[in-house]
Amino acid sequence: MERCVGCNIRIGKTGTTAHYCKECAAKLGSVGTQVKRIMVSAGVKLESGMVCVDCGRLAEMYDHRYYSRPLDVEPVCRGCNRRRGPARDIADVLRNGLLYVPTVRPTPEALGIPHLELALDEYERQILTKALQDALWNRTKAARALGITFRAMRYRMERLKIA
Repeated sequence: MERCVGCNIRIGKTGTTAHYCKECAAKLGSVGTQVKRIMVSAGVKLESGMVCVDCGRLAEMYDHRYYSRPLDVEPVCRGCNRRRGPARDIADVLRNGLLYVPTVRPTPEALGIPHLELALDEYERQILTKALQDALWNRTKAARALGITFRAMRYRMERLKIA
């Protein structure tokens, strides 16, 4: 016989919730729903191509080492998630509910990190503007100087809103 991770009573192993008694398994479902809701509202989603931090295979989910910190996650495959076992604070979370509920995920700008796409767009805008100024705003000559086609130049100018 095994003991429930949440309340420490003796249980028999059954199904996917083998570490929990029926009551704790139901509470765990509720906590999981809360965590998913918080992650969605914060914009956290598993990107395609992410790899498992443990084995390097394609990640299928996020692992929470601490449910009380729902945005502190690592991408893992199902096998590694199973091997990692339950979250370290699961007993406290099942007893007290979700302990920490962040309202918003900090933006990269708030952390002092420029958003990559915005930084790249600004850099591209500077290069195109400099090439256009050097070519006296002749788009064909500027495109040739940059080694791109006129159409590519026109497309980039429209996308970056360069007059």
